[in-house]
Amino acid sequence: MGSLLKVEFSRAFRSLGFAVAIGVGIVICCWHFWENIYPLRNCVYVGPYPLSAFGKWIGGENTSLQGVLYYMMVPILCALPYAESYFFDLKSGYINQITMRCGKKQYVRAKYIVTFVSGAVTAICPLLFDFLLTGMVLPAVVPQRGFGVFPIDADMLMAELYYSKPFIYHLMYFILDAVFLGLLNIIALIAVHFTENRFLVMLMPFLVYLFVFSVCQMLGVGQYCPAGYLRPSQMFISSWYIIAGELLLLLASGGVFLYVDTKKEDI
Repeated sequence: MGSLLKVEFSRAFRSLGFAVAIGVGIVICCWHFWENIYPLRNCVYVGPYPLSAFGKWIGGENTSLQGVLYYMMVPILCALPYAESYFFDLKSGYINQITMRCGKKQYVRAKYIVTFVSGAVTAICPLLFDFLLTGMVLPAVVPQRGFGVFPIDADMLMAELYYSKPFIYHLMYFILDAVFLGLLNIIALIAVHFTENRFLVMLMPFLVYLFVFSVCQMLGVGQYCPAGYLRPSQMFISSWYIIAGELLLLLASGGVFLYVDTKKEDI
């Protein structure tokens, strides 16, 4: 399976889609930096508390257009490198050649792994870039409560960690975002069996993400909305039970895909 994974990872990370996805993400982050961070270079100590990179980078605040744009379109970026490859393999007949050499079970598992990893990496790379870029202008001052500078309230997830060990807080959020968006990307593999449109296959993770966002907004239950709780700035107050439940749903969906597609005689 190692050689198969090597081939599939090469398809994902050497693809035009990966370059476009990372490029778009970095452009959004540079736009955010130029409009929201660079003008503050001489204003770090103006106000009741010094400005901090933790409260101003694209994932650390809730006010910029670029932050909203990135966290809404990130499922599309995650799908660009590799999500349609399963559809292409089925329609082109490539799957018949590769399964004769390595077996269907290993092939399907490799698809799952690479789809997950490519989505996770694509989502996180621009965020890391923006965090580092912001840190070049603003100091990593430890956040403090009570100054109205930072978005995290006492009743939000990991609030104590945010105000005591912000680097660990953000590391945990990077991991959460990578895992969630990687699992969300698996929906594209499931969509292959329900549509003949390659673009709809790629868009399916985004459509599910947008559907949940719209329903949560209409019902006034923002705590269930990934577009809000995936941001380290936490647009909505959620809980670990909700996040764990939605992660388990995505994990279960991927498990069904693995079980069904490795058992089917003809996929």
